[in-house]
Amino acid sequence: MKKIIIIGLGNMGLAHLTAFTKKGGNKKRLFLVEKNKERRKRICKSLKEKKIDYEILKNVPKNKIFDFGVVASKSIERINICKKLIKNNKIKFLFLEKFLFNSLREYNIFKSLQSKFGIKTYVN
Repeated sequence: MKKIIIIGLGNMGLAHLTAFTKKGGNKKRLFLVEKNKERRKRICKSLKEKKIDYEILKNVPKNKIFDFGVVASKSIERINICKKLIKNNKIKFLFLEKFLFNSLREYNIFKSLQSKFGIKTYVN
């Protein structure tokens, strides 16, 4: 079973969630991270109707192994989210939504983490 994490469930995160819920049936477990309580409630309600294996969280989990991750947060929060995700979990592929980072310093921090942990990263 593939484990997929989506962090940030605004418009872009929801688009990724929709894509993952339409393909592959029950061959995946989704971990959804959203800090907004009302948005978490709405997502839970909509996913209950579908037969999807998911867990919705307020914070980035620890000690998990993910096959694929999507970070669709605001760019100002992105470096901290990426650090938490990468340092506390094992992840094979990471997909970052635009804008990448707010500064060259943040990009260099991420690049160092990506290299150290051997994560294949894609940017939309």
